[in-house]
Amino acid sequence: MELLEKYTYCVYTLGSFSAAAKELFISQPALSAAISRHEKSLGFRIFDRGIIPISLTAEGRIYVDYLEEKERNENIMKKRIKMLSDASLGTVSIGVYSYSATELLSEICGEFNKRYPEIKVRLDMGSIGQLENLSEKMKSHALDMMIHYNFDSTNCIGIPVLKENMVIAMHRDLEGAEAISHLSVSKNKILSWNLSEEDYVSDLTVFRDIKFFEYSLFSNTRHKMNQILGTYKTANYTVENARQVNMHNKLMKEKVSAIMATDYHIKTKEFDDDNILYFVPKSEHLQRTLYIITLKDTNLSPAAKKFLELALEMSKKEIKSNSKAKQ
Repeated sequence: MELLEKYTYCVYTLGSFSAAAKELFISQPALSAAISRHEKSLGFRIFDRGIIPISLTAEGRIYVDYLEEKERNENIMKKRIKMLSDASLGTVSIGVYSYSATELLSEICGEFNKRYPEIKVRLDMGSIGQLENLSEKMKSHALDMMIHYNFDSTNCIGIPVLKENMVIAMHRDLEGAEAISHLSVSKNKILSWNLSEEDYVSDLTVFRDIKFFEYSLFSNTRHKMNQILGTYKTANYTVENARQVNMHNKLMKEKVSAIMATDYHIKTKEFDDDNILYFVPKSEHLQRTLYIITLKDTNLSPAAKKFLELALEMSKKEIKSNSKAKQ
C-alpha cells in the first residue's frame, strides 16, 4: 500500500485517529490532515467523523474493500515472484490429500530425488476437511500442483496419472467373512486385474452382514462406497485426521472391520497377509482416476516442470505394465 492508503487502513482497523497516530508514530493533527487531503483527492469522504467510534461512509466501505483486495493481490504477486526466485534454486511445492496420492507421491519423489538431488521438494499433506484449503493455496500460487481425484475444470488442468479399481478387503476371521469366502478372488488376480465374469460379486446383498469402516465425509472412498454398496453396516470405530486409511488397513488386519481398498493399495506392504480375502463387487463405479492438477494459464517453474514430466513418465510405465498384465 502507498503511504496515504496505509494511513487510511490503519485508522479503519484501529477505529480511532489517536490510536492510529500512535501506531504510525505521527501526531494526530498531522494524520487527520493527511487523511483529509486524501479524501479531497479521491472526491469523497472515507470516514464519518461525527460518529464515535469513527465509522466508514458508504463510499469509504467500498474504498476499504478495494484496499483489502489490493493487499491480497500484492501478496499473491510477492508469492509468485518468490516462486520464480525459488525456481532458480530448484524448488517445487505439491499438495496431496488422499492415501493413494500419498503412496504415488512417495514413489515419484524417490525417483525424483535420484535424478535431481539438488532440487528442493515441499510437500503439503493437508488433513481431513482441508482439501479446499489446499485448492486455495494452489490458487494463490503457494503450491505448484496438487494430486487428487477431483478438480475444477474451469480454473484447473487435470492430468491423469493413476487409474484404480475398487476392491473390498477383509480378514478371513472377520465376523461374517466365512459365509462369503467362496466368492473371494486371489491377490494375484486383483494385481493383474485379470478377472472373468464369475470373479465379480453380482449380488451385493451378501455384504449386508459385514461391518465396514465409515470414511470421512470428505473422502472419495466414502463416495465410491455409497455408489457401489448403497447402505452398509458400519463398525464401532471411527478414524479421524489425515491419512486415516493407514489405520483402517491396520484395523482391518486385526479383524475389526472390512474396508474398501483398490488394486493399487493392495500392492503395498499392508496387504502382505495370506489371511486377507478380496472381493470385487460388480458395479459401473469401480474405477477412479487420480490426477496431477495445475492452474490454467500459469507458467510452472523449471523445477515443477521436471517433477511433472517425471510423474507422467512413471505413470505411462505403470499403465503399460498394467496393460501387459491384463492381456
